[in-house]
Amino acid sequence: MGKLGIRTPEQSNSARLNWQQQEEHFVISVTNFLGQSVATLSGSNDRVQLNIAGHGNYITDDPAALLQ
Repeated sequence: MGKLGIRTPEQSNSARLNWQQQEEHFVISVTNFLGQSVATLSGSNDRVQLNIAGHGNYITDDPAALLQ
């Protein structure tokens, strides 16, 4: 569990990061200060799923593709 802070000249925000991992399976959750889910990244060595609140669900076997 950790906390992220983002500050720009126009605004400032914070979020909580929760990373759970069991062998090659992982779940990384990002929530806002109210505890609402912002994004969840989960998967294993063969498949990764990214769910961004309000923007959709993306599934791939190429994690680098999600960065683009």
